[in-house]
This record gives sequence, structure tokens and C-alpha cells, in this order.
Amino acid sequence: MKILAVDDHPTNLEIIRVLLRPSGHTVLTAQNGDQALLAVRTELPDLVFMDLAMPGEIDGLEATRRIKADPATAHVVVIALTAMVKLDDRAGAIAAGCDDFIRKPYTRRQLLEAMTRFIPSMAPSPVAIPAPHR
Repeated sequence: MKILAVDDHPTNLEIIRVLLRPSGHTVLTAQNGDQALLAVRTELPDLVFMDLAMPGEIDGLEATRRIKADPATAHVVVIALTAMVKLDDRAGAIAAGCDDFIRKPYTRRQLLEAMTRFIPSMAPSPVAIPAPHR
């Protein structure tokens, strides 16, 4: 699966890479809304983990609005990752077009569960455990 992680803090991007790399996903990164829009249009990721609070003219909410407004990219799943904690933050993210909302700090399990909720084919395949030799 091709995933785009968008965050203005390089450390947060590296955390997502480290958490998802063992699952075999391709993780692309962008550090602002402009880069995110370019990456979504050129790479067509399956899913975007979008930080909402980024500096510049295009924050995560605006980038999401533009992704969802473009017929070529409207199908891309966008999951907000944010440290915002007010009750209306989730509603604002959903109104902007985010498909889900995860608060920071998050776990690998939360990321994977969100991914499989929206892209069922993402569910990890069962690992066969050989029977003990007798």
C-alpha cells in the first residue's frame, strides 16, 4: 500500500515511517499542504495521514478539502493525525473531508486499525504457524 504522511515536523514523519515499515508499506512524506497536494496528485496514494495544524496558507484542513474536491483524488482516504483535543476539532476535520481522526500520540496499532477500517484489503494476512514436530 502507498501511504502519504504529512506533517511539518520531520520527527513525526520518521515515527510514521518506523511504525509502518515493518508492514511492508511504501511511506511517502510531505512537510506542508502544498507538498501534500502535489504528492497526492502525482503519486495517488491509497491513504494519507494528515497533520491538521501546519504553517502556511494550506494547512491540513485546507489540503484535505482540496483533495476531496478534486474528482481525480476524492477517493483517497485521509486520516487526520493531530494533537488538537477540543471536541469540535474532530467535527471540523470530518467536515473538511477527513475520513477519520486520530489524536497524537498514537500507536502503531491505531494506525493499522484505521488503515484496515477504510481499506479492508490492508488487513494483515494470517501467519501460518507450523505444527510442532513429534
